[in-house]
Amino acid sequence: MAVQARVIDELRAEVAELRAENAELKRRLGMDSTNSSKPPSSDPPARKSPHSQRVR
Repeated sequence: MAVQARVIDELRAEVAELRAENAELKRRLGMDSTNSSKPPSSDPPARKSPHSQRVR
């Protein structure tokens, strides 16, 4: 019984660490040149800077 409790505690700690890592990776994934210090050339090709929709 004590062994199972120790394993459960270890697994809970690992889950907490993985959740924190996952949150950090999601935060970093959402970064681009508009909300970080990265240069615009490092933005993914799918992201284009928004252009004015005004008719010229």
